[in-house]
Amino acid sequence: MRHLLLVFVAFLLYPLSALPQAADSDVVGVLDWLTEHDITVRESFSGTVRDAGAPASFTYFHTENTDDFYAIDLAIRAREFGGWDQGLWQGRFYPVIEYHRNTTKSAPLNKTEVNLGAEIERSIASCPVDGTQDEAPFCRSLLMDFRIKRTSDSENHDATQSASVLFAPFSVSRGWPGSDITTTNGQSIFYWLPSFGIEVFESLAVTRTTDEESVATASPIDVTFAVTRLNLEYRPFADRFAGRLALVVNYANYALMGSSTILENRNSIVTMSLDYYLDANKRVAIGFKYSNGASPAHNFLDQQTLSLGLSLKISPE
Repeated sequence: MRHLLLVFVAFLLYPLSALPQAADSDVVGVLDWLTEHDITVRESFSGTVRDAGAPASFTYFHTENTDDFYAIDLAIRAREFGGWDQGLWQGRFYPVIEYHRNTTKSAPLNKTEVNLGAEIERSIASCPVDGTQDEAPFCRSLLMDFRIKRTSDSENHDATQSASVLFAPFSVSRGWPGSDITTTNGQSIFYWLPSFGIEVFESLAVTRTTDEESVATASPIDVTFAVTRLNLEYRPFADRFAGRLALVVNYANYALMGSSTILENRNSIVTMSLDYYLDANKRVAIGFKYSNGASPAHNFLDQQTLSLGLSLKISPE
């Protein structure tokens, strides 16, 4: 871990002009193909499509006191389809597949999720277009993200079905949720998007740690939560580092609707990803990831983790 930390610091201090601008041509070709075909790669799309900020991460740990282990958090969203535009309403569908793997004994994870979502946007305010009398009808709108999921949990030999509806205010106006605050040179500095809604789970496994090993505490449960989420993305020294240094913070609170003998009434998790992108297109990075709390994605196992590894972030043009 210490050696990886030194490598990361060296990248920060090394002159930007000397950093590699591209990897092997075959790898770059794959990344270009993903971008051109509107494939989005992130750590997760657990919130709305618009607030997915943290990059996918690939981490390997070598320690002296415990067995080596690795972790993968990868989510891929394909090109949207079936879009429609009806006056003040517009929408689109999108398929998502996610893979989350962790081989630690204390918090093993092996989940594959297939996800179909529908994003519906309702205009709530128009804004003038600079230099004309026309208006942009969706300058400020309310996003409604509907989603159905099926998650295969190989660790617990279970499958979970879930559905969610999340609402988020969204605008292209500077300072509003969903808009980028930029420097005078056009570099993005800050982005934020709050959302709220309901998530329903059927056959959700719940685990706890006993004698440093993760074990199921009961049979899978059916449960409903009121969910509040907040996504922040901050790029310090944006002009100096050409937007390559990025801090993404995701917070989610799950308030239990009803009662449970297993779960707390309120569960929350915060994850932070600090990444430095090695290429001008800001796709491949090395960075830290920190997580603290409990969530359905990890079967409500309350844990705190800190890792350093490679990250990948693909955004359609």
